Amino acid sequence: MISFLFKKKTTVLDCFTFIDVVKERFPITESINHIPDWFKNAPKPTDQEILDPLFSIKKCGGMLDLFKKGAVLPLPCDVKIGTWHTNNIYNVKSYNTLDPEHISLHNFTEHFHKLTIPWLIKQNTKIPFLLTNCHYHSKRINITIVNGITRFHWIPQIHIFFHLFKQEGGTEENPNVTLLEGGYPIIHMIPMEDVKVKVKTHLISQIEFFNKAKTTCFFNNNYLKLLKK
Repeated sequence: MISFLFKKKTTVLDCFTFIDVVKERFPITESINHIPDWFKNAPKPTDQEILDPLFSIKKCGGMLDLFKKGAVLPLPCDVKIGTWHTNNIYNVKSYNTLDPEHISLHNFTEHFHKLTIPWLIKQNTKIPFLLTNCHYHSKRINITIVNGITRFHWIPQIHIFFHLFKQEGGTEENPNVTLLEGGYPIIHMIPMEDVKVKVKTHLISQIEFFNKAKTTCFFNNNYLKLLKK
């Protein structure tokens, strides 16, 4: 009876894409499905080693709670980012073989970039989500994800904002290349309330996808008005 009274609420993320290979190969799923291999392969502590931090990482409550919380967005395909200099101008360009029109890089500055992603997300609650990195999977010294907070109830589009460490050298014919592999967990979406997250993925037509995207308010006065409701 007590467990029933304190049962966590569930917020559902309905995730929509019009690209079948993205839904089948690299879907958005609950974060428990993205526990890194190094953590899985870490040795289990013995009774004598249980208090030794070197052996007790699998007992770390903070790590376990993080892996269980929210959902993870993997990259929908391989993305190559090329950089080079021309007449003291720093150039940045992205390449991908899946859908260059809808998976593209936008450069705001030499260091700050946005990668568009072919997913729309709607939720059944108004709980805000923290969008943060998945650096616990690997160390990428030249990419830093920019954190943000969103409410998918009003803003269905999701983008990847990141800083790219500026590299010297490179030419247009032979640029410096940063490769981000398809399926790499790139964004961890963490609810800012103590709730369970259930993810449902849907394949819809491209027309329906962009009709849903038209409801996007972006970060303008309309969005701010909605937050006050």
